[in-house]
Amino acid sequence: MLASILKNEKKLQESIDLYKEAIEILNGTLGKGHRTTSIILGHLASCYRAKGEGSNAIKFLRKSFKSISLEVSRNLPLMTGAERFQYLDMQRGPEPLLLNLVAQQGNEPTKAE
Repeated sequence: MLASILKNEKKLQESIDLYKEAIEILNGTLGKGHRTTSIILGHLASCYRAKGEGSNAIKFLRKSFKSISLEVSRNLPLMTGAERFQYLDMQRGPEPLLLNLVAQQGNEPTKAE
């Protein structure tokens, strides 16, 4: 909350520092990829955008999107067919097809390294 207030007061670097600290804490307590961490990553990206650092904003938006996508993919098997269709209809690229296949099989996706 303080980071948001600082952003509104145009104290962007202080806000960025607090959001980064919050992300570290959340990653340690909730684990990477948790939806709360994803939201904070989005707020951090917004600060970078307001500061005029577009490349950093994009970097953190991508991290946020990746976390949110993982969270949604874990829940796809629990969605109704209509909910899954609505979500997948908004997606682009090969990911929707893969996520739908995973949902139909009932397996959680794994990260290939």
